[in-house]
Amino acid sequence: MTPEQFGALEQDFNKLYDRSKTATKDVATFAEILQQQKPGFTNVHLFRDGAVLGSSDELAQKLSGVANPDINILYVSRDTTFRQSENVRVIMFDAAQESDSFVEFRQRFQQTFNVLMEVDMDFRIEVDAAYIYMQNEGLLKEGAKLRFIDTCCSGSINYMLEGAVRYYRPDIEVESLLMNSNIN
Repeated sequence: MTPEQFGALEQDFNKLYDRSKTATKDVATFAEILQQQKPGFTNVHLFRDGAVLGSSDELAQKLSGVANPDINILYVSRDTTFRQSENVRVIMFDAAQESDSFVEFRQRFQQTFNVLMEVDMDFRIEVDAAYIYMQNEGLLKEGAKLRFIDTCCSGSINYMLEGAVRYYRPDIEVESLLMNSNIN
């Protein structure tokens, strides 16, 4: 490994470490925010920070009297599971530029997502893999309502998961929550 590669690796590690420290310090705040969300959804935390957040979500729900909270943790990331993040960010940006409301943004995003599913095989392969993963995790059952929760960033992974569910299972209600982000 060259000194430059080592420096880049160390910088990536430090960034991830700092984000994890911040997420851990904010666990109580995250739990309070989750308690204020609409009931009836399965909270699907996206793993790495999601492991901490999912555990705190479960604890907070149990302390508030919920005997069996409906919580799952998925392992998805731009590096390992979803390499089409940039395509999703472009769709998100374009939809935001063309929309006057959040509802319109979601509609425009899904329309473009659906077109990309038909014309870009690399994109479709990645989305299909994520969809199959969610199926295998038991998330896509009849009557499901899913809330994808992550702790930062642009929301591209959340929206990819939402797009996949809406594409294949429009009967399932989905929403996202981004902690430590100004994007909803």
